[in-house]
Amino acid sequence: MNYQLANAIGYAAGTLVSFVLNARYNFRTYDKPLFRLASFGFVAFLGWAASAGILKLLVGHYRLNALLVYPIVILIVLLLQYNLNRLLSFRKSTAKESE
Repeated sequence: MNYQLANAIGYAAGTLVSFVLNARYNFRTYDKPLFRLASFGFVAFLGWAASAGILKLLVGHYRLNALLVYPIVILIVLLLQYNLNRLLSFRKSTAKESE
């Protein structure tokens, strides 16, 4: 399977599962689920785009082995997405926002 197609399929499948698990167990947020899901999806898209770009550079341009490069890409994107989701998707609502 093409590495870019595999990357896209993995992101699409993992995004929904990850949202549910993060909302419930990691960030423990239950309010505004549609907003949070949309925000989470946007962050996931950014992560996918970043991983696709890094893979294109390292595998497509420099011809490095995709199986060796992918764990490094995952680590970079994981850190990026976690912090974006912490700041955007799962930010705790303030009393003023709840009104």
